[in-house]
Amino acid sequence: MSQYAYFALRDETTTAAEVTGYLGIEPDEVRVRASTRVFPPRPASHSWAVVSRTANVGLDVYISRLLDRVVPVAGHVRRLVDDRGVEARLVLVRYFSDDQGDDEEFDASITPGGDLLKHIRGQHQQLGWFLSVEAMVLLTAMRATLWADEYD
Repeated sequence: MSQYAYFALRDETTTAAEVTGYLGIEPDEVRVRASTRVFPPRPASHSWAVVSRTANVGLDVYISRLLDRVVPVAGHVRRLVDDRGVEARLVLVRYFSDDQGDDEEFDASITPGGDLLKHIRGQHQQLGWFLSVEAMVLLTAMRATLWADEYD
């Protein structure tokens, strides 16, 4: 299994360079509208993104790291959304059958009563994730959407 997350600002007219200048934060990745194909334009929009990719880390950790990076400029993000029509989104991407991804752990545990708990195959340690109340409030304040892309 492999996974990563990113926070992106996308728009057909506002470039990543303009977003960087306004926010004062360098992106990890940028996309330029129509840089690979003019008609129809691909990518369809400009994109400015901060990304979190670390092996053996849960999505909740990725989310926390990303939002920690954008919280200082949350007000500016909201102004871009309201005034320029820029789309803000937090995207979580997971590939469940990625042989190059994180291995499933099969550690056993002992209960307080002394019983052995065996790990059941298919219960990958990174299957679950959550959003804290603080993360939901921040995403709402920025008018950001949440996307979860999951692939087998």
